[in-house]
Amino acid sequence: MIRKMTVCGGDAPWLQPALSALSGYQVVYAEPGTVPDDSDCVLIVQEFAGDKLADRIRALHRLLIPLAVVTYDGTTENQEFLAGCGADDVIVFPIAGKLLRNRLELLCGSPVYSPDDLDFSAFDRIRESNQGKEPFIVPKHDFENVYRFVIRLLERLDQKAQFIIFTFTSDCGPVVESQCIMNFTRIVQACLRRGDISAVYGRQVFIILMGADDIGGHMVIGRVMDAFTAHFDDENCEITFDMREISSQNT
Repeated sequence: MIRKMTVCGGDAPWLQPALSALSGYQVVYAEPGTVPDDSDCVLIVQEFAGDKLADRIRALHRLLIPLAVVTYDGTTENQEFLAGCGADDVIVFPIAGKLLRNRLELLCGSPVYSPDDLDFSAFDRIRESNQGKEPFIVPKHDFENVYRFVIRLLERLDQKAQFIIFTFTSDCGPVVESQCIMNFTRIVQACLRRGDISAVYGRQVFIILMGADDIGGHMVIGRVMDAFTAHFDDENCEITFDMREISSQNT
């Protein structure tokens, strides 16, 4: 899954090298007033925002976008100040790449509370993943609730769905597995339908095929695997899969 991360104040010399080393993120640099409303998260450089930091955080929270302030000042006093301005997280640099990735993952899935009452226009700005043109991608911590909802929906509509788990293993370690999964999610986005659902969990990819039976599920698995092999033939990573029908009896 490719996430969109918007950075306000990307000229900081200590920030760009760390962001350029990240995989799985589309980094967009923008002014605070021009942040794309389909951003998964926003990073604001403290020295860039200056005394307007609290106002900019307030405006972004009206868009329901989680944000973190990044800073080189790791003192307790400064962190308390930034938290008081409304930041959902404070990320102090320098920071290890793996830790930065974990913090961004948590940030993208964190709830956002607007300081003001919201009306319908706030929700009009919320776009589906990939602007609704491709399968619905959800964070791993949301997948459990989505799964429950799918069960209820299927019971009401008297339809079927298939749950597929792809597992990635490599003797070369987690770095190769992560790269393989990132490439695999691109194929998933291209091969699945708009109403299908996917999530990445560790070294696994979960997929829910709405309205599919066993035959249709295996056809999708074949299509995804063939496309992945054709575009990313990586012998260093083994992919296994399992599938079952979703029903209230196997939850």
